[in-house]
Amino acid sequence: MSKLEEAMEEVLAIFKQKSTGSRAMMKKDLKRTLRAELDNWLQNCKDKTKRDNILRELDENPHDCVNFDEFVYYVTRLMMCGHYFFQK
Repeated sequence: MSKLEEAMEEVLAIFKQKSTGSRAMMKKDLKRTLRAELDNWLQNCKDKTKRDNILRELDENPHDCVNFDEFVYYVTRLMMCGHYFFQK
């Protein structure tokens, strides 16, 4: 497998490990997972306001669960927020 395929498999594995039988992840588990798995990215984010807004969106999401699409959405936004390549 290529490195990108391995990375995609790992993202899927993390979601499957934390999700319920209905292919959804509890919002509280998502927030805990993002903080645990992306700690360095979150700490190195230069735009702390943007990072905090993304995490706050999780609290404002009216659903108790997030599906895989939402999971990837938050992971991607935090990845862009925390990597120097995307920072001004």
